[in-house]
Amino acid sequence: MLTQFDAYNNPRLLNTLSSRSGSMTLDYWYMYYHLRTKDYVFYTLFNKVNRFTDDINLCVYGINSSTRIPFNYVIPLKQKDININRDNKLITVKKEDIFLYTVNFETNEMSYTLTIPEIQVHFKMLATDWTTNQGTFLPRYQPLRYLMNLDGKETDAVNEWMVDSPCTGKILESSINGRNTGSGVMWFDTYSGTNYHYLNSYIWFYIHTDEWIIYLLQYDNKTKTSPILIKNIKQNRWFYSGVNNVNMFEPLRTMFKTLEPVDFTFSIDGDFGNDFVVSFLSNDINILIKSKSGSVISLLKYFYYRSTDLNESTLSAHDLEYYNRIKNIRFDEYFCDATISIHYDGKKEEFDARVLYEIMHHV
Repeated sequence: MLTQFDAYNNPRLLNTLSSRSGSMTLDYWYMYYHLRTKDYVFYTLFNKVNRFTDDINLCVYGINSSTRIPFNYVIPLKQKDININRDNKLITVKKEDIFLYTVNFETNEMSYTLTIPEIQVHFKMLATDWTTNQGTFLPRYQPLRYLMNLDGKETDAVNEWMVDSPCTGKILESSINGRNTGSGVMWFDTYSGTNYHYLNSYIWFYIHTDEWIIYLLQYDNKTKTSPILIKNIKQNRWFYSGVNNVNMFEPLRTMFKTLEPVDFTFSIDGDFGNDFVVSFLSNDINILIKSKSGSVISLLKYFYYRSTDLNESTLSAHDLEYYNRIKNIRFDEYFCDATISIHYDGKKEEFDARVLYEIMHHV
């Protein structure tokens, strides 16, 4: 992650991360925060709109989980106005008078301050786990590199590549609009994509309590690639950190099932945003997630790559085809309550939790 932040200012460092030579431009980038306290679920999505513009949008949204009243704000910014600086192991991301984020890779301390007319926010956090589920960096997947895509390629561009670095931890203190909102749990990740890369359609379910992290995501690609993270926090025990593929040609499917015999499925009651059931089955742990009827609330619907001032007539035929592919991809974020059943080590746990329910899809 540290090199990723450095590469924002010097994309040549992406060659170091990817072990590639040749031109690699930073064409897609985001930072994403999912922060939970007793009364609030708070999100920030900070994304470069597309490779043809300097636009960055700061999307701030969430819900007071006690009143169940959602809020969302989209603040347009320019990439040239975002300052990412490094002082030894301290990274600072700043937009003057609006946004300040720091991460200290020596102490694992993080801070987040946002000041806009609609909302003022401050979080102080501690990163406790940097475990990744990205196949690019996991040694056990490298023998499959020449048989399948491990690099998140969505186009035929030379040196297209991506890296997503996650972090989980604790919220030590927080305030929203001057009100003390206490401690909680946090998810943060930063994503970099090169040479026409974009983030394709997916669906993501995420549960984070004091005791469990359950991250189940599936991309809508040919192999239905599914990055998965499952951790018992109190036991400091990772049950799963890796990638599963639902649809894969033989004999790779059999090889994958032998290597990591897991089954991740979900069903939705009609359209996206409705009630759902999620199932994860493996040798070590089985999980069933059922949304509570009628509890799903829409927080944000956002056209992720759409420019408001791009003159499409100036694009080449290739670039126009690419832009037409991405401009109708929409990012939908939902909040809901669910019942979670977990079977492991011959015992069963059942509890209620708040669930992140997120979709990227073509509309």
